[in-house]
Amino acid sequence: MNQSQSQVLAKGVRTINKDTKITILYFLVFLVAIGALKAVINETKAEIETLKVEIGQLEDERLKLQNRKEFLEDILIRNKQEKEMLILQVNDLEKENEQLRTIRAKLTAYSPLDNRDGQQAEGDPTRTSIGKRVSRGIVAADPRKLPYGTKLEIPNWGVVEVGDTGAALRNDNKNIRIDLFHETYNQAMQFGVKDTEVKILEWGDN
Repeated sequence: MNQSQSQVLAKGVRTINKDTKITILYFLVFLVAIGALKAVINETKAEIETLKVEIGQLEDERLKLQNRKEFLEDILIRNKQEKEMLILQVNDLEKENEQLRTIRAKLTAYSPLDNRDGQQAEGDPTRTSIGKRVSRGIVAADPRKLPYGTKLEIPNWGVVEVGDTGAALRNDNKNIRIDLFHETYNQAMQFGVKDTEVKILEWGDN
């Protein structure tokens, strides 16, 4: 082998060694890339598992909230139904109370300031049996049936208070009688006797 051939051989060896180094370098880079990719894949898998756990927890929370929502809606529905039932009961009680506070009474008239028939009680004609001043707003009744201080609403007359009595009223065992004040005897006679429904607004206390 001459010198020229030796130089070519040496150059070839160097070229092979250089190519081998490059190949090895590429292979090492490839291995590093594979390792990095595996690490990324493993990290991604871990994140996916974590997300799955979080999704499961969120789903459990969603179910709890859904159950809570349905529970509250059920309560609202029951409350609404109970409210409607209570309103009906209140309306029924109001009607019943209205009926209980409505009485049938016999309305009569008296004129203590114009005592022509001599049937008015002796004493001060301007004062009732319990000392109230006579007026359109004060009526006479049997205090055992309608206690003094009882407030009544009489149709076509107005709101009055029981503040007087009389023997004829107390002796009438069949009727609830209410004597209405009139200024004159003629007015009392013209009023006459009337049967009507009277509403009790407030019970008095003897």
